[in-house]
Amino acid sequence: MSSRVQRLLRAHNKGTKTRALGISLCILVILNILLHIFYEGRDLAEVFWFCNIATFYLAYGFYFRDAAPINATLAIAIPAQFLWIVDYAMFVFLDESLGRTAILMESSTTYIVALVSLIMHMITIPLAIFGTVKFGFTKRAYTWMLAIVFVLLPATYLFTSAIENRNCVFYPCDYTYAQYYDKFVLHDPSHSTLPYFAQYMFFWFILCTALFLVLHYMWRQFIKD
Repeated sequence: MSSRVQRLLRAHNKGTKTRALGISLCILVILNILLHIFYEGRDLAEVFWFCNIATFYLAYGFYFRDAAPINATLAIAIPAQFLWIVDYAMFVFLDESLGRTAILMESSTTYIVALVSLIMHMITIPLAIFGTVKFGFTKRAYTWMLAIVFVLLPATYLFTSAIENRNCVFYPCDYTYAQYYDKFVLHDPSHSTLPYFAQYMFFWFILCTALFLVLHYMWRQFIKD
């Protein structure tokens, strides 16, 4: 067998493995959405959660061997999901919580729903790091990041409810709706979430830009060579 054929076969095998990972991630995120719909009585708005979109990003990136959505997931998931990982570790090993995991557990009527959701949060950053190392870092990632800020966040604000507070677009993540209502709405019936959302979106735009520049610089200076 010629060396050229061997190289083609190795490339094909590598492609098969990453495509299988992409398909597995796609199945995982669809399972997570369906479990919330059928066991928790949620609706298709579950799709708007960042963890679901991030997993779709990873699935697309691994299946098509495209670094851009994987890089974007890495950059955004570091600030977006790091506290979830820390909180889950505290919840499991110390029986304490910052609030996020406890809220998730309390709102889930079945253990499997909470487990699948937490697994998705836990694997996002490691898989994004793996994919970035494997496929490299591309400037196109910034476009995928901006899609989160200027498409996903506004869509979440427009088409979902403040009660679920998906992607924390209505008030801070660590508030329950009851806490938010008691602190803001109860004392000011005319209270609007729009100013908070505008600041929140601007914050993520600045943060995404900074994270992209930092990761791109680190890749060129320390990893690429």
